[in-house]
Amino acid sequence: NVEKSLPQNAHYQKWIWPVYKLGPVIGLVMSLIPLFVLKYPDSLKARVEADLAERRKARALADDGEDGEPPLRMAEREARLGHQQKKEQ
Repeated sequence: NVEKSLPQNAHYQKWIWPVYKLGPVIGLVMSLIPLFVLKYPDSLKARVEADLAERRKARALADDGEDGEPPLRMAEREARLGHQQKKEQ
């Protein structure tokens, strides 16, 4: 099927490999620009970390089992609920 494909001109053949290799590098450099330009002071960093810690704590408390166990994976939780229902019957 390679013979049936359209021929590529010499200009395309000359530039496709550098573009293929340099495209991601250019994207990486452009994504690094905001890291160097935007200011992220320590006070904002501390506030964000405190907010995240509070959210994580609230989520952990909401996910705890009735007896204060750590959060379980969904499959484990469903298996435990099924096992408890069988005991009750």
